[in-house]
Amino acid sequence: MLNVWRALHSLAAPFAGRYPPTPLAPPTVKETHTPRVAMANYIHVPPGSPEVPKLDIVVSERDPSGGGGGAGARRGALELLSRLRPEWKPDYITLKKCKKRKISEENRTFNDAWRDSFAFTSDESGLPVCLICGERLANNKRSNVARHFQCKHTAFAGKYPEGEERKKAVSELMQKADLRMKSANSTTYASFVATQEIVRHGKPFTDGEFMKESFIKISEHLFADFKNKREIVQKIREMPLSMKTVKERTIKMAENITKHQIKDINSAAAYSIACDESKDNSDIEQIALFCRYVNSAGPQEEMVELIPLKGQTQGEDICEAVLDCLKAKGINTTHLVSVATDGAPSMSGAHRGFVALLQKSLDRKLLTFHCILHQEALCLRKLFPPECTIERS
Repeated sequence: MLNVWRALHSLAAPFAGRYPPTPLAPPTVKETHTPRVAMANYIHVPPGSPEVPKLDIVVSERDPSGGGGGAGARRGALELLSRLRPEWKPDYITLKKCKKRKISEENRTFNDAWRDSFAFTSDESGLPVCLICGERLANNKRSNVARHFQCKHTAFAGKYPEGEERKKAVSELMQKADLRMKSANSTTYASFVATQEIVRHGKPFTDGEFMKESFIKISEHLFADFKNKREIVQKIREMPLSMKTVKERTIKMAENITKHQIKDINSAAAYSIACDESKDNSDIEQIALFCRYVNSAGPQEEMVELIPLKGQTQGEDICEAVLDCLKAKGINTTHLVSVATDGAPSMSGAHRGFVALLQKSLDRKLLTFHCILHQEALCLRKLFPPECTIERS
């Protein structure tokens, strides 16, 4: 319901000191029918207040001149202000849009008392999950939990009244849920292992379903002599390996690797970076950013990111892209001690090269190196020009 008085209060607040207030009772607002906003047609007036004439202000939620979405209420508030304060200029009045409330900003948490009262528990993300049917609710609200229990599980509520009987029944449901969780965890772990092998061998995500189907048919013969053959095959059937699941598992593993990689880089006493510029098959310049550091397992060299450069490829663009990448990933640049490049002018220019601009941005000198592989390529090109041919015996 649109509240005209709340909008009126937000509009009149900036003028409280500019114009002296006069004792006026709030006017009555005419109640209208749909599609107009329904509201009370009376306002409490304290005893002793002077009488004021009633004002008919019609507020329409679907105001064609305002475009809808509450524009009618704002227009009605402006019209009401013009009646109450005719000396106010419309240019001085600004409309303030109220920010919509978000459930994520309310910091709601699961209440343990809901477990015995409504047979609910919380999952790993903190959201309530029904122990009876397994349905997960969208947010932690007692009204939602109670409504679900009272509407969908009336038989359970009647069979186990609130008290010791319900607590005992909920305890049994919790034990069954723990067994289901352990079973789900084993199949989830198996799907991660299968996804890792698919990615390792460079196979498409759709091969997960092919792998699962093949595994089921092989198991029918491989475990023919096992007494629990049916349970084994059922476990394989429950393993999620759809294309969407394989994709999600791949993203999660990549995020986990990146997280540990950044943690190792930031914990190292010093690290160095190497940058190389190249074009991909779509003719877009890419900056390959590598990082070398030492951790408890010894020297490490990891690829941090492949940064696309869709604009120019000057030293300023490369420096900005590299610094933005390090900042976005949360890599601390205070431990950066050296830079290796391919020796191109955009990289090693004395004034506008990538290395010079990087040192200027970090406000300190860095050790700079010309990549030995690029030096060997230049040397080979100098010693053996294209017109020379090498005969092999």
